[in-house]
Amino acid sequence: MNKKNIYISYAEKDKNYKEEFVEHLSPLIFSNLIEELNSNSILPGENWRDEIRKQIDEADLYIFLLSSSFFASGYLNDMEVQRALKISRKENKMIIPILLREVDYSSLELSNYQALPRNSKPVANWENRDKAW
Repeated sequence: MNKKNIYISYAEKDKNYKEEFVEHLSPLIFSNLIEELNSNSILPGENWRDEIRKQIDEADLYIFLLSSSFFASGYLNDMEVQRALKISRKENKMIIPILLREVDYSSLELSNYQALPRNSKPVANWENRDKAW
């Protein structure tokens, strides 16, 4: 099986959730089944906008960690989400929104994609967040 590139998009305020999520993906990463792509892998001196575009273009799967902070970021919405939606429509790539904190995004195109956790209970509201992940 070929390794899949997974682009994880999140607001800086939600970095702790992103790290928890990646920790839960670690068996897949160690098994060389997936590789995480995100802005943290951009090296000093690289053009970060070009690198993010490249990562989004190369991704096989897009994961959006949703919260009010995520939607408050014009860049995440205007560039990352829109680029991923466009590529997904064209190349049939999967998009998975993960609801971190309560936020109403029902008016946005991203709401057309089945979110996790399936019961729409945000990860932050779980007594045991490991179960949410």
